[in-house]
Amino acid sequence: MTSKQSLFNLIKEFIYSPKLKDLNVFSKQYLNSIILPHFSNIKNEDNFSCICIDFNKLNDINNLYDYKTGDKIIHYSLSLIKSVLPSNTICARLGGDEFVFIIDNCSPNNIETIIEKMHSVLDKHDKELLFSTISAYGVHCSEKNSISEMIDKADFKITEQKNNFVKRSSHSEWGILKNKLTQNLTSFFKSLRLYKEPITIDFLKSLYVHAISSTHDFLENDFKPVTSELNDSNIINNFSEDDLNKIYSIFSKDDISYKDINSVSENTYSLLLSDLTHDKITNTFSRNYFVNYLIDNFKDKYKIKYFSTSFFKLYNNIFSHNATDVKNATMINDLVSYLENDLNIQFTKDIFSKKEDINYFISLGAGDYILALPSDFNVDNKKINNYIASSRQDSSELEDMLKLTCSQDFHSVNNENYEDLLVDLSNECKYIKDNYKLSIIDKPIIKNSLFNIIYDSIDYYNNNIANSNTIKQKSKFINLLSEVMIEVSSDLNKNLIQNKKKENDFNK
Repeated sequence: MTSKQSLFNLIKEFIYSPKLKDLNVFSKQYLNSIILPHFSNIKNEDNFSCICIDFNKLNDINNLYDYKTGDKIIHYSLSLIKSVLPSNTICARLGGDEFVFIIDNCSPNNIETIIEKMHSVLDKHDKELLFSTISAYGVHCSEKNSISEMIDKADFKITEQKNNFVKRSSHSEWGILKNKLTQNLTSFFKSLRLYKEPITIDFLKSLYVHAISSTHDFLENDFKPVTSELNDSNIINNFSEDDLNKIYSIFSKDDISYKDINSVSENTYSLLLSDLTHDKITNTFSRNYFVNYLIDNFKDKYKIKYFSTSFFKLYNNIFSHNATDVKNATMINDLVSYLENDLNIQFTKDIFSKKEDINYFISLGAGDYILALPSDFNVDNKKINNYIASSRQDSSELEDMLKLTCSQDFHSVNNENYEDLLVDLSNECKYIKDNYKLSIIDKPIIKNSLFNIIYDSIDYYNNNIANSNTIKQKSKFINLLSEVMIEVSSDLNKNLIQNKKKENDFNK
């Protein structure tokens, strides 16, 4: 077997999303390395659409049953969806329970028909899918300059769908304002991502004071939302346009010939393999690499420590995904430097090293990471915990709201227990993050984040409500803000209580 063939076979192991290989769902790494750059410059003659989907209530299913059940729901749903799509449709994971479908020869008029087919086929199997649903939105290539912009628009529209709980029967200015406030505040509460804690009266009081103060600052002092300059993720494209086209063409085929494989250089294959096994933002090893290769080699010889980022979703909503990536990468690079320089933990750069006793730092996605060390490696765990605790010091700057948490201890891991262990450690970090979020709820940083989220509602009030500068109208707006805040938090609390009851009933 040639070295090209060997590299090609390795790439096939990493090109697809774990547990979705049989459905040919490409990984996020392949999406970022090949698919997005391939479609970076849309041409006038192009005629394709992308449809993004996001699963609803999957978190409830994960909490009620387990993550394995959630994974089965995703797999079965995607198999049903793909059955109603053209055979040449490209599917890739955007992250978590979000996916994108790229459909060739799909005009704007066809998008709604395809989305209706998606919903219809899922509805027919609602019981098997535990009544989970999807939110979906499609964009035609004529609307944007690149597929990245198409995905951003679809993601924004899906967020609007998921947060829109108000009937749109009222088209008055105050009715539209209530719709906007409901969307904004639902987004804010969901972005806070309190794990299993209800929204308390004291919590609401603090937020209400923040909201009134923000509204006053804007109306009286023309206070503006905070923006971030961290809007470039600096992902370097390693491939020429010719290489991109070749790779995209090869892996979009059902039958790949020996001639196809040889059409790409060995160096290009090596670069692609490196991309597929790494998180390009933090330059750490990827979840794909961990699941497809590393875990089988651990065999009870390794211990892991879990790290998770607070306010990850909220930061996305306030600024952008790119800003979150850049800020998070800075924190992770600082952590890795501390581990290397202060604790003498040296990390390998070799993808398939045959050496034993190698240290790994691995990105699991969505702001979660693991440090994997040989079981007999002597490390001062207390120093790591102290470093993470000190990094969570309060800051009034909105750009500094991302903070790391970590599991208290290291835990032994192998290929049989790793999924359940990761869930347990993730939940441990979620409780820690809840306590941290609740501890700073009365801090200026929460006021600033809330203001950034509801800014467009306040701006709409100022520009569309008659006599908005009068005390009477301002009081009416504050009362509406209070009403919507209570309604949204009440709805979310009811959902949480229902899920807890189902969980208790299930555990009995």
